[in-house]
Amino acid sequence: MGQKTIPQSLRLDYLKNWNSNWVDNKINYSKLLFLDYSLRNFIKKLCKRHNLNINNIYIEKKINYLNIYIKIYNISKNDNQILSFLKTNIEITLQKYTKHLNLVLIPKVVIIPITLANLNIGYRFYKNFKKYKKYNPFYRMGVSYYSFINLSYVAFYTQSAELISTYLIKDLQKNPKHRQYLNNINKILKKQYQIYDNCLGYKIELKGRVNGAARSRKIAIQLGKVSLNTLKHNIKYDFKEILTPYGICSLKVWLFFKN
Repeated sequence: MGQKTIPQSLRLDYLKNWNSNWVDNKINYSKLLFLDYSLRNFIKKLCKRHNLNINNIYIEKKINYLNIYIKIYNISKNDNQILSFLKTNIEITLQKYTKHLNLVLIPKVVIIPITLANLNIGYRFYKNFKKYKKYNPFYRMGVSYYSFINLSYVAFYTQSAELISTYLIKDLQKNPKHRQYLNNINKILKKQYQIYDNCLGYKIELKGRVNGAARSRKIAIQLGKVSLNTLKHNIKYDFKEILTPYGICSLKVWLFFKN
């Protein structure tokens, strides 16, 4: 049986750079690797608690300074309070880790909120979706689908598959009708695919006990092309696990863009 490899690791030399940028001695390498891994898990758990969607986490070390840049897409109104609370919690945990590992580092946390206004694409969004709210077939079902239109528009613009996967996990945990939900999501993503010319295709795959089936099944949604074999292509990939009432399911998201 042939298994698909992670497209990110193979494309690091061609189109993608590392999410962490630091070089150190052999003695401190294992400590910094543990700090990097545990920090990312802590930030993801914090953001999950406050219903925040992470776009990207970048960690950079320069001499004795440890810079952490977090890009977050937030929908809630009290942005400043939550972001300041996040910043203080991350700095406190960083100090605890550095003391425990005997490292001399000066932490600096920068949180960048991503919205349609910050990216200067609010006018384009209004132009494309001003009539969509009126004729939207999912608007009666709830506001969550309209918020996904907002989020997916930013995800295609910033080329991040993690934004889409983190949003889908929250709804798939609650919704028992997985197939129907993904078909509705596919109708929204088709609209985004038509707007962005640099997007060549997307694919979403859900595997496990879908809809409470006795055996594991697979649902795949695809539009356009996602060529996983050629290394020179720009493919964004994300993998996450979902804890449903029927068991653990896996969610994979591919976004294929022009170079």
